[in-house]
Amino acid sequence: MTPKLHRVVWHPGPNPTSEWVTASLETADDANNLKFWLLSKNIDPDEKAIWVSESWSITKHITFDNLVKNIDNYFVGSDFYLISSSKSWLLNFNAIGIARFGSFPI
Repeated sequence: MTPKLHRVVWHPGPNPTSEWVTASLETADDANNLKFWLLSKNIDPDEKAIWVSESWSITKHITFDNLVKNIDNYFVGSDFYLISSSKSWLLNFNAIGIARFGSFPI
């Protein structure tokens, strides 16, 4: 399932010239900032999503709540996409420590 990434409307980040935000777990403050940013998206904690590896070859089903409560299991090591089961939003993480959040137009 490759979403139509060219159709994603990326939400703005803290810098008006980019949609990317820092997604680091280096310190407790960094981890808290990442959780705060995720929660600011107002996603239902029980909403199901599909975690997809950068190569689109590994997938698993998780809830948004699982992502937030276990960020140290997801925001490390390798790039990933998290796509809502309803295909209404998408989270993209890059292993250099940045992430972006977008919506699919209706």
